[in-house]
Amino acid sequence: MKYINLALLITLMSCSGTPPELGVKAGKLELCPDKPNCVVSYKGSEDHYIDPIKYMEDKESAYQKLSTIIEKVENSKIITKNEDYIRAEFTSAIFGFVDDVEFLFPEDEEKTIHVRSSSRIGHSDLGVNRKRIEMIRFKYTQNDY
Repeated sequence: MKYINLALLITLMSCSGTPPELGVKAGKLELCPDKPNCVVSYKGSEDHYIDPIKYMEDKESAYQKLSTIIEKVENSKIITKNEDYIRAEFTSAIFGFVDDVEFLFPEDEEKTIHVRSSSRIGHSDLGVNRKRIEMIRFKYTQNDY
């Protein structure tokens, strides 16, 4: 019995996967791979597309507001923050699956936050990444933070 418990623990711990190489390349976030567990706010595949987040206030206020919303989401952890970019990890409560989420405030687009949210492992996410970004967008637009 203890070997079964140990095997289960090891399996669950490995659900986090290896962090991918992410970030801004040529002024943009990466497009999604050919799996349904990713959304991105750049035109490419219709299945992966999600609208960027638009804001009305100045960039610094929008950045702070978004950071606060991310920090308050359960099981979230901001990994990287710089002037135009936020990278966070969201971990599922039960199995510990990790999703990598990025937000970019591009220099060449006014009042736009581009987003990318992708499961680290697996194929399907049952729409979790899309729902998360829509929840963050809702909190952002409703000033619910």
